[in-house]
Amino acid sequence: MPRRSKGARLWLRPARRDKTGKVTQRPIWLILDGGRHIATGCAESEAQRAEQILAAYIAQKYRPERRDRDLEAIDVADVLSIYLDDCGHRQANQERFRRRIARLNEYWGGKALATVTAQPADNTSRIEVTGAVRDVT
Repeated sequence: MPRRSKGARLWLRPARRDKTGKVTQRPIWLILDGGRHIATGCAESEAQRAEQILAAYIAQKYRPERRDRDLEAIDVADVLSIYLDDCGHRQANQERFRRRIARLNEYWGGKALATVTAQPADNTSRIEVTGAVRDVT
């Protein structure tokens, strides 16, 4: 049975030396992802910057698929993510928009798009999910 992937992570590649022991390349941070090595361009002392680059890499790596699928196969979190990417830049109040998307994701994020109806299936009262319902209506 093959080993489970560790996922994308940072690795500090040690300094490279020639046969005489002289340093030919200084240590640098690399992103390891499934056998691929992606250079961050960060030196050993730039660990924090390398972590930011890793975070951006992971965010870029996860992009919801944009193709026709059954409603049962589409997660509401994917829909919210696509909406955020496509329409977020047009919002006048970015902070408020992101808070609303986050609040919607808290309630709807783990559900399939097929479960979205006018009336919640779990008989949740409108008072309990006021923020999410307000944002939808």
